[in-house]
Amino acid sequence: MSKITLSRRPTRDDYAAFAFASSVLTGLVVLFAGVLLGRPAIAAAASASILPLGAGIGILKPEVFAAPYRIWNGLARRYARIAQAVTMFVAFHLVFTVVALGGTRFQRRLSTGTSG
Repeated sequence: MSKITLSRRPTRDDYAAFAFASSVLTGLVVLFAGVLLGRPAIAAAASASILPLGAGIGILKPEVFAAPYRIWNGLARRYARIAQAVTMFVAFHLVFTVVALGGTRFQRRLSTGTSG
């Protein structure tokens, strides 16, 4: 089984990218929650302020996102480990079920013990 590994320590660019992605995701969640609650104007304003704030902090001081980045990576690794195990389980049982149900094309006969 292959393992998920990071080839290097996270850099400022990694933290900045994580800050931007997480601020976009948070803005979308706030927007959809506001729309579902019937307050689209307030949700749009809140969402529009979250993106530049998160991205700005990510650009100016990306080290702020080091702890959330570590937490996210830990969760992602756990998810990947579980998803890999589930995928292998499903694929194994799917293949063996199909093969077992397919049967064989060959006719088997008992050997009479004499040749020719």
